[in-house]
Amino acid sequence: MSSIKLDQADALFDSFTCFPLVSTITGSGRVIYGLVELITGLIKSIIFGVKKLIVSDNELEALEKKFEGACVHIFFGSANIVRGVVEAIPLVNLLVFGYDGEMGSLRRKNWEVVQTA
Repeated sequence: MSSIKLDQADALFDSFTCFPLVSTITGSGRVIYGLVELITGLIKSIIFGVKKLIVSDNELEALEKKFEGACVHIFFGSANIVRGVVEAIPLVNLLVFGYDGEMGSLRRKNWEVVQTA
C-alpha cells in the first residue's frame, strides 16, 4: 500500500473526528484499519527480515528499504489503533481534533523524509 493511499485513508477518518457520535463509528473503522495495517506490516517485516538473511549484498539495500517501509506500517497501524479507540469515545474524541491541524498534516510527511534520508 503506497503512502498516498494511506494519507487518503487517514484524511477520510480525520474529517469525521469532530463529530462525537459519528466519530464512534469512524473510530471503530480506524481501529480495524489500524489492525490491518499492523498485521500487514508485521507479515511484510517478517518476510523481508528472513529474506535479508539469505540474499546477496547487491540486493540488500533495496530489501532494507522494503523492511523499513514495513516497520512504518507497524508504527502507523499501532497509532491508528490507539487513535481509533480515543475517537470511538464520545467527547473524548475532541482531544485529537486539534492534532489534525498542522501536526496531523505533517506526521506522514515527516516519516517520508525519514525514509528517504
